[in-house]
Amino acid sequence: VDAEFVYIPGIIICNFGDQGPDGSELHFIQCDSRLNLGKLHDLHEIYRRVVHDEISAKDAIPELDALLQAPPIYNSYVQLAIAFLISALVCALAFGGSFIDMFIAGTGSAILSIMRVSLASVVSSNVFE
Repeated sequence: VDAEFVYIPGIIICNFGDQGPDGSELHFIQCDSRLNLGKLHDLHEIYRRVVHDEISAKDAIPELDALLQAPPIYNSYVQLAIAFLISALVCALAFGGSFIDMFIAGTGSAILSIMRVSLASVVSSNVFE
């Protein structure tokens, strides 16, 4: 199959066909651009079971569909709290920051976390549509 693929975070551009007079077929596939290491581990487990003939590829398809449809482990509020705490701890432990510095770093991280959840999907979806 003569094909070309371009990956930009949030979208995959697929071009199928030759470059001759018949032309080619262009497809845009939107996808979630967040990195989820928990789902990545689950995906690797499904892959390993298929490669080692523990399950067939047909049996793995429903598992992959369920994995794609699964909600995130932590909701947005828990992610916000984790971002605040991690940033505050890094400020204190790695840079010797005071309690005021910890609060400012945590607040900045919480603001970025809110922007990631609320604005990132809006901005990236409008770029290619």
